[in-house]
Amino acid sequence: MDDLASDPRFSQERAETTGYVPSSIVASPLLHGERALGVLSVLDRAADRPFGLSELELLSRFSTQAAIGLDLLLRARGARAAIAGDGTGGLVARVAALLEEADDDAGRRLLEALEQVLAGRTAKA
Repeated sequence: MDDLASDPRFSQERAETTGYVPSSIVASPLLHGERALGVLSVLDRAADRPFGLSELELLSRFSTQAAIGLDLLLRARGARAAIAGDGTGGLVARVAALLEEADDDAGRRLLEALEQVLAGRTAKA
C-alpha cells in the first residue's frame, strides 16, 4: 500500500503507539503448514523503487524462509523447556540421557520392565 493515510484499514493511532508511523507498507504472512506465525512487513520503501511482481515474489520467498526458521526456533524453545522442566517431558529426557550412558543390556532390561508395568496398568484399566 503506497498511501497508508488514505487506507481505512490502516490505524494511525495504533501506529503512533509504536513510535513510528509509516507512509507505505507491503506485508507477507509468515505461514508454516497450517499455522500463521506472524507477518513480515516492509515499511517506507523509496518512492522511486516501487514494488513490482519480482519484489513481491522475493518477499514471499523470504517470508517462507523466515517462517521455517521461526517454527524451528519455537520448537527448540519448547523442547528446551520440556527438558528443563520438572514435568513429564523433563523426566523422560533425563531418563533417556541416563539410558544412553547405561550399557545396552541394562537399558534393554529396564525398558522391558517398564513395558510390562505399563501393559499391566493398561490391562487393569
